[in-house]
Amino acid sequence: MSVPFSLHWTIVHLQEAGQLTMKTILVPTQNISAMKSTLETALVLAQRTGAYIEGVPLWFGVPEFVVAEQASGFSMEIYRTRRKEETAGVRKLFETFMQEHGVAAARTTADRPWCGWFAEVPPGEDLVGSHGRAFDVIVMSRPDADTAALYIRAIESGLFESGRPVLLSPPIAPKQIATNIMIHWNGSTEQARANALAMPLLRLAGRVTVLTVVGGQGVPGPSADQVRKQLRYNGIAAEPMTLNWKAAALVKRSSLRPRRKAAISWSREPSQRTGCGK
Repeated sequence: MSVPFSLHWTIVHLQEAGQLTMKTILVPTQNISAMKSTLETALVLAQRTGAYIEGVPLWFGVPEFVVAEQASGFSMEIYRTRRKEETAGVRKLFETFMQEHGVAAARTTADRPWCGWFAEVPPGEDLVGSHGRAFDVIVMSRPDADTAALYIRAIESGLFESGRPVLLSPPIAPKQIATNIMIHWNGSTEQARANALAMPLLRLAGRVTVLTVVGGQGVPGPSADQVRKQLRYNGIAAEPMTLNWKAAALVKRSSLRPRRKAAISWSREPSQRTGCGK
């Protein structure tokens, strides 16, 4: 039995510069104040990689059959009208932003970002995990104390169900992405997966640091030096950094302030942040 391509061809072409980049970006869109920085973060990344940005409406309605069964004094027509109005509003927000920043709705050249809108998605936070599987990265706003529980569940849907990394935008969008990346290595499977998914950004970075926290919540696994060796074999020179857990706690508290830093995450537990960069 023949195959359409050889293993050698696959390995060579995956190793070529520019092949391992994030070319498709999903932005679940809501009409909230944090959306501006989220779109700006997605655009900064797309400008770095020449990516396609797709917006989808993120609205927390309920299936129509539930409305039909439970609604009292609330007609299906009113429900559909409100849903259409909300979808039209977030689409206008997305497309206006892209037009104002010169992002075309069709691809022009390979190194310039372009965008599109996809409205045929179901209500609820699960769409992030489902639709996000067809993208290289999902961009959402970083939650804070005022973030709605439904939006947090949408982020978790992306983390747990999509199999793709989630880039969390800070309140103030970064001016650049993937120039200085820190990996907090704790030996875990989740961190190893985050490293693998972030490889396109690690290749772009001018500086990569592997952080070890002494006395932290590490698990049995490879050392930070072994991870640095793996990165080096992939053409990525990573610097070591070691902190005790008290100093690391101070750094973590400082990183939660509204600065221009984006965090890229993949984990099985909502509390784990698996990597960050700017």
